Amino acid sequence: MELSREVYSLIVRHVASRADLLSLCLVSKRYRQEAQRALFNTLHLRGYPRILDVCRLLSATPRLSRLVDALSLFLADERPCSSDSGSDDESESDSEDGCTPAGPPHGFWPAVAAALRGLDKLRFLSVYFEQAAGSAQAWVLAGSRFRLRTFHCEFDWDAHLVAFLRTQPDLVDLYLADYRKHIALDVPRARADVPPPPRALPQLAVLECTFGEAAAALVPGRPLARVKTCFSRSGADAKRGELRELLARLRASRRALCALDLADEAYTEDFSLELLAAMGSAVARFAELRYLGTLVLPVDGRKVRCPAPVPCLAS
Repeated sequence: MELSREVYSLIVRHVASRADLLSLCLVSKRYRQEAQRALFNTLHLRGYPRILDVCRLLSATPRLSRLVDALSLFLADERPCSSDSGSDDESESDSEDGCTPAGPPHGFWPAVAAALRGLDKLRFLSVYFEQAAGSAQAWVLAGSRFRLRTFHCEFDWDAHLVAFLRTQPDLVDLYLADYRKHIALDVPRARADVPPPPRALPQLAVLECTFGEAAAALVPGRPLARVKTCFSRSGADAKRGELRELLARLRASRRALCALDLADEAYTEDFSLELLAAMGSAVARFAELRYLGTLVLPVDGRKVRCPAPVPCLAS
């Protein structure tokens, strides 16, 4: 007896094991359709061999590639390391016990690029690198037709990555592991007498980046509501200047800021109080702020007056 698609889908949703889903593909054509949808909707792939095999499958089977909504790539070597080596020389030990990273196999990145070009329905993409070296691979995004909503990006910030981000008008949530201020995301106007081109990433609302310069560059003119970044400088005076610039840029967001997390390599009470005072002096702009990350506050009973109420602590 033929069941409705809703019934097949309901049955498949109650199958938790991927092995059982594979078995279900052999039952009937209708079960195979729904089971494959569940198998390929969200893919978490770790290790070069696994990623290569799946990318080749997706490239060869467009019907399956159209099912992928979320993709996570964990780029790491999967070879086990032995701890039996007794060599005192670290580099010699690495070569003997097999811990030297092998890197991606031949043809790996072209296979990834070919697979990405077929993922028309992809909305969530995460790329993680175990080793920082070899992350200048954003060229694989060229020619892709998907429009992301979330992008966890550990590619190097280069012309290829910037060109891709300019094609993502629906992107809401972005993580950046790298940034280079000499490669601008927004295209400058050609002449002073013509209007500037539209900003890239017009819907960006959540930004996490390891460089304060990236946040300062990407916030103005975009509806950023949540920003997580860190100070790039360690000296107190340099850090104060960085804070002033960042707060000025945050005030240029098209949306009221709800959460701000500023990491610091040396959390101190004095600078935390300066940060609170700076936020309080712009209380009108940060009235919707509800989260201010990690702060080191005085605990020895001293009373400290801020020049204005701190909005994130007022609610």
